[in-house]
Amino acid sequence: MTARGEGQLPMSFSLSVHNAASGLFGISRGDRKASTSLSAGRDTLAMGVFEACMLLKQGEPRVLLAAFDDALPLPLKAFADDGDQAAALALLLAPGNEFSLERAPEAGPASQAPYRELAAFLESGDSLLQSGGWAWRRNA
Repeated sequence: MTARGEGQLPMSFSLSVHNAASGLFGISRGDRKASTSLSAGRDTLAMGVFEACMLLKQGEPRVLLAAFDDALPLPLKAFADDGDQAAALALLLAPGNEFSLERAPEAGPASQAPYRELAAFLESGDSLLQSGGWAWRRNA
């Protein structure tokens, strides 16, 4: 029931649940493999990478990491703790030692654009990206 005592139609909230995007992606592909939806505030991107790495360690040959954030709706804007910008990044990960991720020795300020920073780092030849308390490394 809504606050007005009206019934709630499933179509009104079906895409508002946390795992809706991963569920719909699996349904559209006819894919019955497990999917995970994470929300870890400023650390969501790093935690998504860690989750993907655990799946690779358990034997998955590849893991698709689709990370995205949307801007908060107006009533919640006062609670934003970062740049509050819509952004997305997709990575197809496979086992290897080319990159590593760890907590940075000094937790710096939260990144205002972690998706763009990581994408730029992956496209560059840089060996280190320190962003939002995380050290992303390209191993030699």
